[in-house]
Amino acid sequence: MSVDIALSVTTGMGIFFITHVAVWRILPSGSPRIGLLSGMAAMGVVISLFTVLLVGGLLPEIFAVVSIDFLLVVLYLFVYAGVARSVSLTLVARLLVEPGHTVVFGTLLDEYTSSSRFEDRLRLMGESGLLLVSKDRVDLTVKGVRMARWARFLGRTMGDGLAG
Repeated sequence: MSVDIALSVTTGMGIFFITHVAVWRILPSGSPRIGLLSGMAAMGVVISLFTVLLVGGLLPEIFAVVSIDFLLVVLYLFVYAGVARSVSLTLVARLLVEPGHTVVFGTLLDEYTSSSRFEDRLRLMGESGLLLVSKDRVDLTVKGVRMARWARFLGRTMGDGLAG
């Protein structure tokens, strides 16, 4: 890989990462804000392109920078979604800080169902039209039924059930 390509990708993606961390620390939110994160990623790609053009990159270098940036952004979004919203990672991180790495099962259930994460997820699914959330119950909408059936089909097709 040429120095120009490496410099360009490192500059754009580095600024994207630093901006993401700074904004998330300054303005915390229970929402994943994927739209905002995607905008920041696009800004990083533009900075990479600007950098490669500034150092005199031609079409092959521009193509390489965009391709590498795209790969890194997709990888980053997958990792971010897994780290930020994973129930499994939250569980193991919770157990890590406990003496003997153990917690009573009922305590975990109580914490999860009373956490803002659980409520945020219900709220987001309601806003997306997948659920109808009322005071005493949660109903799956027609859109939710379609998505659940599609997810179940994909899970069976891949040989795994649904997990998360």
